[in-house]
Amino acid sequence: MFVSTYRTFKFAWQSFFRNIWLSIATVIILVLTLFSITIVAGVNVIAEKAIESVQDKIDVSVYFKSNVEEKEILNVRYRLEELSQVKLVTYVSKEEALEKFKAKHSDNPVILESLDQLEENPLSATLIVKLIQLMIIRLSC
Repeated sequence: MFVSTYRTFKFAWQSFFRNIWLSIATVIILVLTLFSITIVAGVNVIAEKAIESVQDKIDVSVYFKSNVEEKEILNVRYRLEELSQVKLVTYVSKEEALEKFKAKHSDNPVILESLDQLEENPLSATLIVKLIQLMIIRLSC
């Protein structure tokens, strides 16, 4: 048994060195093939992680006109929450939106002065909708 194994390796090495250029070309092709497969698999994993990361950060903001009553906005909120594709719906009132805007721009006195000169709140109520998966949702009112 050891003799046949020895002869197999011996003839393999002899054939390898007799056709050295063919052997080198074959080894290079195998290395390039494995390298290509590894790169494609790596790019696939990175792309999937990037898509997951982006989907977690995407939300849809629904802005309402200033003449829409809060009751109607909450009605739309409840209808959105009933949809199976929606993960979370957050209501931001006009006052909360103004407070957040002021906090975000607290280092800019020009913007704060401009807001003080306005007689009414320029911002509107908003619904922030987080989806389970990014897709188009049609809501008929």
